[in-house]
Amino acid sequence: MRLVISTTHPIQYQAPLFRALTRRLDLTVLFMMRQTPQGQAAGGFGVQFEWDIPLLDGYPHVFANNVAIQPSSDQRHGIRLQDHEALLASLRPEALMTLGWFPHGYLQVIHSASRQRVPLVCRGESNLLSGRSLLKRFVKFFYFRRLFARFQSFAVIGQRNREFYRHYGVPESKLHFAPYSIDTNRFAAQFQRHRSAVRQPAPWRIGFAGKLIPKKRPLDLIDAVARSQHASRIQVVIIGDGPLRGEVEANARSGHVQIDFRGFLNQSEIVAKGYADLDALVLPSGEYETWGLVINEVMTGGIPVIVSDRVGCAPDLVENDQTGYQFPSGDVPALTRQLDQLVTRLESGHDFAPAVHQTIARYSLDRTVEGVLAAVQATQKRR
Repeated sequence: MRLVISTTHPIQYQAPLFRALTRRLDLTVLFMMRQTPQGQAAGGFGVQFEWDIPLLDGYPHVFANNVAIQPSSDQRHGIRLQDHEALLASLRPEALMTLGWFPHGYLQVIHSASRQRVPLVCRGESNLLSGRSLLKRFVKFFYFRRLFARFQSFAVIGQRNREFYRHYGVPESKLHFAPYSIDTNRFAAQFQRHRSAVRQPAPWRIGFAGKLIPKKRPLDLIDAVARSQHASRIQVVIIGDGPLRGEVEANARSGHVQIDFRGFLNQSEIVAKGYADLDALVLPSGEYETWGLVINEVMTGGIPVIVSDRVGCAPDLVENDQTGYQFPSGDVPALTRQLDQLVTRLESGHDFAPAVHQTIARYSLDRTVEGVLAAVQATQKRR
C-alpha cells in the first residue's frame, strides 16, 4: 500500500517512525521545508546546530517547493507551497497522512489530496488545554468540525488528544490509538550502557530538559527548589539553552539553589551526558505543551517525573506516587510540595523504576506503528 506522510521538516522524533513504517508500507515522506541551524536557534533552542543522528536515512522522501518569504514551521504563512499538487499526483498515494494542519502548507496538501480523491489520515498533537477567548473557541468549533470531516481516520497520540477530536465531533469509530513515542530501542540501549544502578543519596539530581523559554516555565522549578525543605540536598540539572538562561542563573544564585548547566545536548549524547545520572525530571510547562517527549525519554530509563497539569502526556504517563506527580501549572508552592514528597520517597529507599518501566512500555515505537497502520487501513475500508 502506498502511503504519503506530509510533515513540515525533518524532525528527530519523527524519523524513527518513518523508518519503522517503511518496513510495513510503501512509504514516501513529503517534507514542506528545510530547517537550518539558524532556524533551530530562532525556534527557542538558543544555539545553532544540526542534529547529529541521520534524519533522512532509511526511508524515501521528497521536498516540496516552499516559496514563503520567511520560511518557518511556527508561523501560519511560513510554508506556502508551489507545484505541490503535481508532486503529490506523481507519488500516486493510496492514502495520505498529515502530521497536523498548521502552518498553511498543510492545508494546501489536504486540499490537493481531497481533489485527487486520496483518503486522508490525521495525526496531530493538539488538546483542549490552551486558553482561548469565547470568540476564538466559537470560531474554532466550526472550523475544526468542517476540517476534520475531510479525514477518514485519525491516529491518536494520547488521552487528551482523543478528547480534542471528540470535542470537535469526530466519532470514536474513526480514532485509532497510535501513542506518541520515541526511538524506544535506542534510548533503552543507551540507558543500559550509561545509567548507574547505584546512586548516592545526595545531592538528589532533579533535571529540567528543554528550551529555556517562557512557556516551559523553568523559573518555577528554581523557585520551588529554593522553597523546598530538602533544598540543601537538591541539585538542579539544566539540559538545554535559550533566552531565559541568564534569569535562571540569577534566580538560582539569589535562592541559593545548587545548579548544573549542561547546555544543549544533541541526540547522541542526551542520555550519557544529560539523563543518565538523574533521580527525577520536572517539566513545569504552561500552555502549548501538547505532549512533552522528554518525559518519554527519561522514563525509558526508569526515572520518575513531575509535570504540570498543562503537559499533554500527564494523564497517560504520570500516575501519582507510582511514576511521579502532577501539580497545577504556575503553582510554585504545589510544585514544592511534590518535590518534597518525591525526595522523601527517594530518601526512604523507594524505587520508582519498576512502575515507570511498566507504564512507558505501553508507549513504544512498535505500538505507534501498529496504531498508524490501523488508521491507514481503516481509510481503505471507508473508501
